[in-house]
Amino acid sequence: MHGTLVRIPRDLVRRAAHIKLTGWYAHHGYVDSLDKLKIAFTCERNGMRHISVIEADGFGLQDLTFDSTTDEGYPTWSPDGEWIAFNSSNPEEYANIWVIRPDGSGLAQLTNSPEWDFRPAWSH
Repeated sequence: MHGTLVRIPRDLVRRAAHIKLTGWYAHHGYVDSLDKLKIAFTCERNGMRHISVIEADGFGLQDLTFDSTTDEGYPTWSPDGEWIAFNSSNPEEYANIWVIRPDGSGLAQLTNSPEWDFRPAWSH
C-alpha cells in the first residue's frame, strides 16, 4: 500500500479531529510544528514507514529518513522546534528513539534498549 498525502488548507487542519495524511499508517503519526508552518508525518514506501516533513500549505515535501531496513513512526517536535524525535526499528531489533533536525541533518540514536521504546514525548 502506498501512502496518500492530501493538501488541506491550514484552517481546516486546525479544525479537523483526524485527517488522513498517511493512508493506513495515519495512526503512526503526524504533528504540526509549534509555529504551525510545517507538518512532520509518517509515510509508507516499499513496505517500510519513514519520517517526512511538508510545509503546512502542502508544498516543500522532504523525506527526513528513508532506509529500506527500518520502520519509523510517531514523530514529535521538540519544544524549541529544532528537533523531531521518532521511533525506529528493524526486524532484528526492538524500537528505539532517534532524533533528527527538520532539515534532515543531525540524525542521532537516543536509546538502545532491549525493550520497546516508542511514542517519544518531550518535556516542556
